[in-house]
Amino acid sequence: MGTLDDYQEALRLSEEMLACARESRWDDLVAAEQARAGVLDRLRELEGRPETDRVLRSHKREALARMLACDEEVSTLAQDWMRELRAVLDAEQNRDRLQRAYGQR
Repeated sequence: MGTLDDYQEALRLSEEMLACARESRWDDLVAAEQARAGVLDRLRELEGRPETDRVLRSHKREALARMLACDEEVSTLAQDWMRELRAVLDAEQNRDRLQRAYGQR
């Protein structure tokens, strides 16, 4: 697999992560994120020198920009989900405190 193919695969996985976040499929998101980390690690090993081919450099830059945009939206969606989860947990803790304080009736 060539460097540009790896960038495209990383982008595909970023878009998959975004789709998972939009659909609240958090376990699938984690799996896609781990797969993408492997691709990005491979890219780090391959990318030791600046790219001289303008077209290839442009494709890489575009892929990276799209990956960052996906990551930003995933982060926003995950934060929203964490707030909802925190509210549910807080409500559950409050219910438990009330039951302990007043006993079950």
